[in-house]
Amino acid sequence: MLSKICQVYNVNSSLYVSRQTVIADTFLTRLIGLLLTKKFKPGSGLIIEPCKSIHMFFMRYPIDVIFYNQNLEIVALVENIQPWQFTKVYSKAKACLELPINSIRQSNSSINDQLKIEFLN
Repeated sequence: MLSKICQVYNVNSSLYVSRQTVIADTFLTRLIGLLLTKKFKPGSGLIIEPCKSIHMFFMRYPIDVIFYNQNLEIVALVENIQPWQFTKVYSKAKACLELPINSIRQSNSSINDQLKIEFLN
């Protein structure tokens, strides 16, 4: 079902944000997202596109989230969002990148940083 795989690189920090990133860009893949997973592997990620907000209903673990615009510039960062919470709506966002907790800190990502998406298949 989810088959588009890529890496996400932060141009400003010169660090990879995620190395094994799946893209959810259909109604069904966006709906399911990470709901059926029990944990998030380090270095992995999930891009949800389009997306201006997320919810954590029925999730089993916390995550980090990066929202970015059509130019792949970071417009919002949400660290350590817990199950049963939700983000506010980011009107400038085109998509979001869901990540294991501490990924934002480890990649030294900040608002306005430029992301680069490199497809692996």
